[in-house]
Amino acid sequence: MSLTLALDNALSGLGVTQQALAVLSQNIANANNPNYSRQIVNQTALSIGSQFGSGVAISSVTRAVNDFVSHSIVTSNSGVAQANTINQYYNQTQIYFGQPGSDNSIDTYVNNFFNAMNTLQTSPTTSSLRLAAVNAGQTLAQQLSSLAGNVEQTRFSADQQISQSVTDANSDLQQIYSLNAAILNSKSTGQSINSLMDSMQTALNDLSNQMDIKYNTQADGTVQVSTTNGISLTGSNAVQLEYSPVSSVQALENNTNLNPIKVYTISPAGEKIYSSINLADGGTSSQVTTNLTGGNIAGLIQVRDQLMPNIVSQLDNLASSIATQVNSVTNNSTSVPPQQSMTGTTLVNPNNAQNWSGSVMISALNTDGTPVASTYASDVANNLGVPPLVLNLGTLNSGLGAGKPSYQSIIDSINQYYGVPQSRAEMNGLTNVQLVSNSDSITPGSGTFNFALDLSNMTSGDTKVQVTSAAINGGASITTSIPTAIYTAKAGTDTNTTGSIDLSADMSSAGPGPYTITLQVQTTAADGTITNGTMSYTVAAASNIRNNDYAITSAGANVTKEDPSSNQPILTAKLVDANGVEIAKDINGNYTGPGYLQISGANGTTTVAISELNSDAKGDLSSSIPNTTNYGFSQYFGLNNFFVDNGQVSGSALNMAVRSDIIANPQNLQSGQLTQSVQTINGGPKLYTYEVGSGSTGGLSGLSSLASNINNFAAAGSMPSVNLTFTAYAGQILGYASEATANSAATLSQAQLIQQGFTQQDTASRGVNIDE
Repeated sequence: MSLTLALDNALSGLGVTQQALAVLSQNIANANNPNYSRQIVNQTALSIGSQFGSGVAISSVTRAVNDFVSHSIVTSNSGVAQANTINQYYNQTQIYFGQPGSDNSIDTYVNNFFNAMNTLQTSPTTSSLRLAAVNAGQTLAQQLSSLAGNVEQTRFSADQQISQSVTDANSDLQQIYSLNAAILNSKSTGQSINSLMDSMQTALNDLSNQMDIKYNTQADGTVQVSTTNGISLTGSNAVQLEYSPVSSVQALENNTNLNPIKVYTISPAGEKIYSSINLADGGTSSQVTTNLTGGNIAGLIQVRDQLMPNIVSQLDNLASSIATQVNSVTNNSTSVPPQQSMTGTTLVNPNNAQNWSGSVMISALNTDGTPVASTYASDVANNLGVPPLVLNLGTLNSGLGAGKPSYQSIIDSINQYYGVPQSRAEMNGLTNVQLVSNSDSITPGSGTFNFALDLSNMTSGDTKVQVTSAAINGGASITTSIPTAIYTAKAGTDTNTTGSIDLSADMSSAGPGPYTITLQVQTTAADGTITNGTMSYTVAAASNIRNNDYAITSAGANVTKEDPSSNQPILTAKLVDANGVEIAKDINGNYTGPGYLQISGANGTTTVAISELNSDAKGDLSSSIPNTTNYGFSQYFGLNNFFVDNGQVSGSALNMAVRSDIIANPQNLQSGQLTQSVQTINGGPKLYTYEVGSGSTGGLSGLSSLASNINNFAAAGSMPSVNLTFTAYAGQILGYASEATANSAATLSQAQLIQQGFTQQDTASRGVNIDE
């Protein structure tokens, strides 16, 4: 080797060493920089022709990077970020719930409510205990509402955070776009791209915290990024995400449609130049689907649309079940003293029909809870009050068939019974025999007029009834086969003979009316006494008369016609608007629009009380899918609720509240129930009237017994359908929240452990070791 060649070799070696020292010093300077990859100087031997040993040169300076580990870190980042987001929100929610059995937990509030009702039962007239019972109900409602509100607020926070995460993701996407442009420029000018690639890795790691991504490094050094399911996030133009959060927590509470998260391609001028792709669809929470499977955004969507709604649905289950069961008792109960007026909360269209079965009892009482005095002299002489209306909804017919009356016909039936008193026919224990129309009209040439009898049997024994003769004047004729079948009028009831004693008149040759219908009726009392009597009714030509009752106009042998001493109604039923103003009526007296049922005493001293009996609402016939509630009459209309009826399970917890007038006046708490009067006539049987005693506790007994009832709770969230008491189900909700929080912590810990493993490998491969 020549001296010249040796000197050249030495010089090249010194030059390479100098550059290597520069790289080394840079590595040392960035020893604590987590976003820096250790750089390695790669050397190659120089040769001139076939002459080997011409010195040394630096072939490249590369980054010490393990691509598999780098990709794995990006993937694990998304998992950790999603798990951490969920865990943070669960931890926040757990604070609201408290521990089972603690003073501020919902199971305690449930217990306190029913215990307060039980305590009041021991001394129902004690004002302080009554106030405590109402306050316990109000506290339960407020705490459930507050808890649901806090969870909804958590959802709102998650929705707002989605917007912030989208902003952060857009910053990362813009940086990736800019770095790709810089890489292309550096490549074209022969400059190193190592520092740009380090910055790219940092941007990818940051982006993976917001959403799950995958990436590939192209031959030109640029990086192509997409979601894990293939939606591209890079290209020749910048890509940006777009999301508009809801404006208020009320929007989420009202199940307002959520906006989608969209991906747009942006021109250099900042304009959207291609149609968007949805990363997450819009719609209500239950309708939202997403292409994201990891990262903060996916976790926040899960919190907003699944995890928190699961908790709210469980609270709704509890609130709805408590309100329904409590209202079922209170609608079969009454305050002591009873209320002068009851107004429903269910909006009904008067022309619509409901499918009903069973009967309901509606009583008119004095302010002391005793039956309103009768307006008939014979009743007064015998110390008889007005018996309650027992309305048989299962047989009431407004043209669609028995048990399917319109709301208008229900109102009419109440008003006919408790309206202006009419003359009544008394015969062998039957205190009032009336003719009732089963047709819509009775007019000349109208065809057939069908009618039956309404009977009031206020004796202690059943009475058999049969029509043995029937006639109609004015050119019409009776077409029914006489005598009719025998009908048994049960003791102590008001009843309708439709289906047993059905009578028809041919009106095809009838004159203009009015028409007199004369019936001879035979009754057989419980002791076997047979009585025959004649009674006549006057019916004017008219339409829209189905279910109309007609009082006796003249009486024959063995029948007494008794006139009332007053022409004032006792109770009135009507439809009112939300402000209590009666709905307008047409010329026939029918309501022209929807409203709320109101039943009121006709004067300031008459009150109303209801017993549900076996009444059962089986679905509004106007709906293609009847809303079968299986509520009794009063509960269906919402006439005497304790808790405000939400009308559906969803939103029950958030909107749970005690009826405002009960809060204002705890005396309106429905503590009593109608019981049969204990008065007697001259030492005889009980009167067939009902009353509410000052110490009545039937309502309280029903309420306190609910605490031990086993209720079926539908599946909600991830909780299956279960049969539990209210308190036990409240404990289940607390346990669910606690378990979900613990599981989210375990999931986070597992994700962090995986991430830590890859991070350690990454540090070992690309980190700077000062000792080395």
